[in-house]
Amino acid sequence: MKTHITLVGGQPIPVYLGIQYAQADEVLFICSDQTRNEAERVDAEIEVSSEIIELDPVDLEKIVVEVARLAESLQSSEVTINISSGTKPWAYYFASFFAQHPNTTLFYIDQNNKVWNLTDQTHQNIELDMDIRFRLHGNPLENFHHIGKYVAEDFAAIQAIREIRKFSPGDFTQLILSFSNQPDLLVHKLKSGSTLEWNKENKEFIIRLYRRNGASQADILHSPNIYHLIHNSGWFELQVAQMLSEWERAKEIRLNCIFPTKTNSPKNEIDIIIDTGTKLLFVECKTQINSETDIDKFAAAVKVYGGSGSKALFVTDASMRDKAKEKCNDNGVLSFSLEEFGGAVLSKRPLFELLEKEIFNINPR
Repeated sequence: MKTHITLVGGQPIPVYLGIQYAQADEVLFICSDQTRNEAERVDAEIEVSSEIIELDPVDLEKIVVEVARLAESLQSSEVTINISSGTKPWAYYFASFFAQHPNTTLFYIDQNNKVWNLTDQTHQNIELDMDIRFRLHGNPLENFHHIGKYVAEDFAAIQAIREIRKFSPGDFTQLILSFSNQPDLLVHKLKSGSTLEWNKENKEFIIRLYRRNGASQADILHSPNIYHLIHNSGWFELQVAQMLSEWERAKEIRLNCIFPTKTNSPKNEIDIIIDTGTKLLFVECKTQINSETDIDKFAAAVKVYGGSGSKALFVTDASMRDKAKEKCNDNGVLSFSLEEFGGAVLSKRPLFELLEKEIFNINPR
């Protein structure tokens, strides 16, 4: 009989990965009343016989009694113990009591999904499905777009959008904002005379921009997904996703990820989520940062939906102010500006170098 004991804390990912690593006949979840929900979410994802045991997180006398009982009852079993989560007293006493057990293996799993076997001093990485990851955190993700939804015409439209935007960046931004706030309004017009019109029948945008000197420039923007590209500056999100799709560690890319509340209303949207197999990268895309509170909101969302082991990246088109960079750093968010590296094409290499340098660094608790 092979029994796996897993200590359950606030992070369910190492608990689930430990079960996959141990391949036991039964699993004993050691949790407190505060972490029982985490234990139950993991239990719902496995098909192994299991038992959830609540244990006081800090009362040493109660901990010693329960650990001694388990050690006595499992003398004839092969035992693996995952000490990645739970409280320090739990880890200490389980390690101490079961160290006398000849068939016990202790291991620990870090934020990079690497299993460190403390008994035979070996280690290995374990990959985890993105959807299981979100379910374990209690936030299933069902509303999103795969990057494969977009076709060559959509990517060509990005260049057309950039060209017309150059002519009058201020008016372009105002028109996009007006449309995003009132998408049912077919024609949007500024005092300068600049207009943005949605031709619903032809599924195209007609845009005309004016400068103060009276000069104007117009274009017709169309592609299979042009509506999504214009709405909330989706074109920039797609361009960043296209860049990141060339990063060798990107196994899956999802855009416009909306996490629902229990009433199924949108709770928060993440622009891009990238699965590297062992770690998630959350990406926020903005042409420029108008309010630094956006950084705080993004960092908070990453912790809620990605857990403590995920990485966060904030990408802007325009150069980022020093204060914004400092805010990103304070929140543990990587920052990157396309303009600072000469545009989208020239930015790929420095962006990938940044990710390779930082992606597997352990996040501070």
